Amino acid sequence: DRVTGYGHVLAGAARYRQDLDFSVSYIPEPNPLISATFKQTRFAAIFGGGIDVKVTDRVAVRIVEVDYLLTRFGEPDTSRVQSGLRLSTGIVFSFGRR
Repeated sequence: DRVTGYGHVLAGAARYRQDLDFSVSYIPEPNPLISATFKQTRFAAIFGGGIDVKVTDRVAVRIVEVDYLLTRFGEPDTSRVQSGLRLSTGIVFSFGRR
């Protein structure tokens, strides 16, 4: 009853934006500027879980939370998958009725 395990799955979208600016300085001419912006919104997901240990009715210690992060940017036929691992710990406060 003091130790609680949990799991979660979150799915949605991630946004990527890259701004490129290029300028050349000619004296006394003004600086020509070339700029471009590349933007993408693609699928993203987090899969994970963890373990909490209850200290009181309203406070628990999160011993560990492990999440796998996934994004897929690029063109649909040449998708580049980025993945990462997130490791967390902390204190959990519960509010509301008990």
